[in-house]
Amino acid sequence: MLTLFTIPKAFKGHINVIQRNAIQSWMRLPPEIEIILFGTDERTAEVAREFGVGHEPHVERNEYGSCLVNSMFAKVRSVARRDILCYINCDIILLEDFCAVLEQIKAAHREFLIGRAHWDNWAIWHVLHSKHPVVDASAVVTAVHQNHDYGHHQEGKQGVYYGEEAERNRQLAGGWRRLRTIADATEVLTPRKLKRNALRHWSTAKRYATQAGRSLLNDLWHPVWFAVLTLTRPLRCSVRPR
Repeated sequence: MLTLFTIPKAFKGHINVIQRNAIQSWMRLPPEIEIILFGTDERTAEVAREFGVGHEPHVERNEYGSCLVNSMFAKVRSVARRDILCYINCDIILLEDFCAVLEQIKAAHREFLIGRAHWDNWAIWHVLHSKHPVVDASAVVTAVHQNHDYGHHQEGKQGVYYGEEAERNRQLAGGWRRLRTIADATEVLTPRKLKRNALRHWSTAKRYATQAGRSLLNDLWHPVWFAVLTLTRPLRCSVRPR
C-alpha cells in the first residue's frame, strides 16, 4: 500500500518527544504501511530498532553535513516494499483519516503526490510540470505539525530559511518561477468529493504580483532613492545643525 519515509533530526530534547509522537501515530495506521527512517543523526538507528521500523543510514550529504534530498529519494525507490511512496516531516502526526483519504485519491488517480510546505516547493512544481495531479487533502486529513525550535541549525530559523544552504536550494530549484505551494494544487479533496481547484490560477497571479513588487522595490525604487541621497548629500550636510 504505502511507504512513509523521513529524515529525523537528532532525537534529543523536545525534538525527541515530538518525533516519537509522530512515529507512534504512523504505527497506529494499518499494518501494511511501511515506515523508513533515513540518516545517522543521534539515536536514529536506536529509535528505529525500538519501534521495529526500517532504517537506511546511507544518505549522501553536502559539505555542511546536510542530507541530500535526491539521494534519499533514489534510495527509497530501491528499498521500499510498497508501491506508493510518501515523504513526511518527522514531526507530523497522522490520524486514521489519512488512510481513507489515500484510498480515495488512489481510486481517482494512478499516480499522485501530496505536497506540503525551497525543495518541497520545487517538488510540487516538478509534479505539476510533469503533468501529474497534486491533491490538497487539507480539508479531510488531520495532520498535526507539532511546534518545534530550529536548534538543529547553528543559525536557527534565520539559517534554515535564509542561510547559504537555503539560497543554494533556491538556485537549484531554478528560482521563484519553479516554487509552488499547496495553493497551486490541481485538485481539492472535500468531505463530499474530489474537485478541481478553481483558485489555483489566483495563486499564480498573486505570485507574479508579489515578484513584480519586489522587482519594483529592488530594481527601481532603491537605486533611485540612493541616487537622490547621493545628489542631495552636500545640501543636507550644509544645513546640518552645528
